[in-house]
Amino acid sequence: MNKYVSFYNKNGYCIFPNFLTNHNYILSNVCKTLEGFFFKKKTDDNLDKILKKISKKRENIEIFSNFYLGLFQRQTEIYSHMFNDELLKIISELNIKIPYIASDPLLMISGGVGGNLLKEITNSPIHQDWHSMQSSINSLVCWIPLTCYGKDNYSTIGIWEGSHKNGLAKTKNGKWFATIEERNISKKFKYVEINGNPGDLIIFSSLLIHKTVNNEYGNTRITCQFRYGDLSDPILIKNKAHFNYNHCVPLTKSDAGHLKEIPRSVLKKI
Repeated sequence: MNKYVSFYNKNGYCIFPNFLTNHNYILSNVCKTLEGFFFKKKTDDNLDKILKKISKKRENIEIFSNFYLGLFQRQTEIYSHMFNDELLKIISELNIKIPYIASDPLLMISGGVGGNLLKEITNSPIHQDWHSMQSSINSLVCWIPLTCYGKDNYSTIGIWEGSHKNGLAKTKNGKWFATIEERNISKKFKYVEINGNPGDLIIFSSLLIHKTVNNEYGNTRITCQFRYGDLSDPILIKNKAHFNYNHCVPLTKSDAGHLKEIPRSVLKKI
């Protein structure tokens, strides 16, 4: 575990291979739910085949976007995985002393047919998750893909290693995200694109700068995402225990005017 902690502290993320062994079962249930919502006849089609059938009817595209944001992302099955004992033990090693759920757990689609259906809803520009969470300084994101990522024609995420150490970067407003211009990222941060297998656990700091690396002609990637904060962080009191998720509104906007303190740098203990 020490090697993962050291890597996380230095780079702002770490990967635990083969963490979730029942990823195929979850993915199968996700496909059944999706197919059952749009079609009367059930098949054994995979995710991409189901999404292709949905995309053939124009009226389905708007329905799918609403279904994805309001219903699909919050299927009950993934909530139980947020309380996985092993996962909670890991985040405690990464200095989350008193964990709390910083947002609902989500199923997220990217790339392929799914990404083309959802457009900017899921194709994330360069950003930091802290802008939407506005949680503790050491808050983090746990990302468990149910498909491959970064290989075999699947999309992934690009990461600027070590960028979490500099606190919040300057942003501009976007429809879904407070975006960071690449020219504002220090050249000292190494850019990498991660890749791996279904069931891996990727954990990264909410202050880590990253983006979606989209493969619109590839396969549809699907991941479970869990976000945790730390109730022991005094920044929460200073910010009057604010809970954001008015999505990624930049901190210069009035919505965030109540914030008395923002992460200017990561605490040395992280």
